[in-house]
Amino acid sequence: MKKILLTVPALCLAILFCGFTVLASNPNDVNYCSNCGAELYWASSPSVNYTETHLVKTIYVDSNGAPIYATCTVGHSKTEVAKMCPNGHGARWRGTHHSENHSYCGGSKSYYE
Repeated sequence: MKKILLTVPALCLAILFCGFTVLASNPNDVNYCSNCGAELYWASSPSVNYTETHLVKTIYVDSNGAPIYATCTVGHSKTEVAKMCPNGHGARWRGTHHSENHSYCGGSKSYYE
């Protein structure tokens, strides 16, 4: 009876994860299709753009000795991207490319989520 109780959850998980592929966190790690070996190509969806602001402490103080803050505007651009197999095996890697451009406090950066 114990053997059956232990087998049922394992069987359920096997059925649940059937067809799932593990995707790498870095797109540079995946260049060829794991099914057929074809070189992958990039695909993307339209970008989502938005801005946010935050305050940054400057080196200046006001007449009361309180620090003066500057407003930094951060432009964000998020794009869903994937590395696709040209032979129809679907996405071999999928993620979101996120770019940030800071107006005051430190340039720009981009990364994958």
